[in-house]
Amino acid sequence: MLQATPFFPETILPIIIGWTEASPLPPLASKNFQTHLPESCHVLLRILVGPCMDKAGDAALALQLGRLVPDVDCVSITCHASSFTPARKEQFERILPLTVKFREIRVIDEHDGEYIVIKEVLGGFASESYYLTSPADLLPSTITAFGEQNLRVLPPCSAQNFLDNYEIISSQFVGGLKGGNQIQRIGITLDFLPSIAIAFQNLSQHHPNLLELELIEPTTFGLESITSAAAMKLKSALINFLSNSNIAYLTIPLPLITPTIFRSLNQLPDLRSLTISPVKGFCSVPYLCDIARRSVRDFNYIELVDVVANAEDEITQESFALLQTTFPTTIVYQSISR
Repeated sequence: MLQATPFFPETILPIIIGWTEASPLPPLASKNFQTHLPESCHVLLRILVGPCMDKAGDAALALQLGRLVPDVDCVSITCHASSFTPARKEQFERILPLTVKFREIRVIDEHDGEYIVIKEVLGGFASESYYLTSPADLLPSTITAFGEQNLRVLPPCSAQNFLDNYEIISSQFVGGLKGGNQIQRIGITLDFLPSIAIAFQNLSQHHPNLLELELIEPTTFGLESITSAAAMKLKSALINFLSNSNIAYLTIPLPLITPTIFRSLNQLPDLRSLTISPVKGFCSVPYLCDIARRSVRDFNYIELVDVVANAEDEITQESFALLQTTFPTTIVYQSISR
């Protein structure tokens, strides 16, 4: 993932409105994308707008914002999708303090969907960036209508619905990659495996500024169950795409890692960071140690290798030392549960 030095401004108590005990509060930050506050930010205000927001809540929010200390310069608004309307978005912008240099609006739903718009003002000039996260079977019919610069397509909410309507869903997705704003970061669930080569082709032709690619473990099938021919086709399409792109940050599931893939990745001058994500049923560290014994002994260009291990992984000093011998910049993270 794209990394930045964390910055922690003064944070005042959040304004929480439109939420009930039946609706749990969402996390304060996106779990799909890392977004960072500018270093010029001094005072951060968070606003959480729930599914029960109404006109009375709008009036109460405007009143509370009118009483804020004048030095609030960064605002993060998290709004439930059922309460988010164009009119309410305009109201958010209208009632925010004039001192705000950074404004983040996150719209979330119960299906892990998330839409983020960030507006930042620097030197009198305003710029906006966009982030969309959606399950594959709930993608907007025209993804380019949102102007995404960052897109993450998760496994479908309903595997059956996805499979029954695959041709339509896949066509909309890969076709949507032909236009719109330039995508900088993208995550694609491998549930789109039959169409992944076309998706890579459209990304190559229409998004030359793409820097980060994440391939996400599918849920409609297991990666261990695909045929050797399908696996070879996927790896060939991936290497061909990476060889003709400027990808610097790559995340791929563990089963896709083979000595051949490692050797191919070692020839990519733009690739700086490799993250290997865990898959149920695979112990990451022993698997990678076996690959390491049969693979390259050092990377020419990659500066960092992140290994995310399953909770059941046994990470010994010996196995970690072997990984570091092969990849000196290895960092191993172990998830608590999966």
